[in-house]
Amino acid sequence: MAGTSSGSMASNKGAMTRASNNIKAIATAIGPGAEAGLAVAGKLLVTRIQMLISKPYPPASNPGNPPARRTGNLRSGYKAKVVKGQLSLAVQNDTADYWKFLEFGTSKMRPRPHVRPSMRAVRDELPKIIAKSIEAKQRAVARRLTA
Repeated sequence: MAGTSSGSMASNKGAMTRASNNIKAIATAIGPGAEAGLAVAGKLLVTRIQMLISKPYPPASNPGNPPARRTGNLRSGYKAKVVKGQLSLAVQNDTADYWKFLEFGTSKMRPRPHVRPSMRAVRDELPKIIAKSIEAKQRAVARRLTA
């Protein structure tokens, strides 16, 4: 290249390599940031489910309303788990396997939905929660790279 010294070419190449590495580091933070956001959303979802199952029994809940709280097993059994590498969130209840019957109903009982209404409420907030988590991870990476 005419008019360019070999020193400045090496300097430019070094700067390009550093920039490329920085971009890769920030891009790598997106996955963990999204997973962290899903974990926050999972906690919010479980909290909303538990809030819906707060009315004490008796009386029993009316069809279409969330179930009444009897023993507390249903309410306390909900847990959220981020499925690593798939960017998905699983909600499960290990202490009360009858939650499905309450949520969807049976041939003899109309549904008492509590999971689906909570999911709809959190679904609208999910993009903001994940974006905040990704931004926080990227800021941490950027601080580390500039330090």
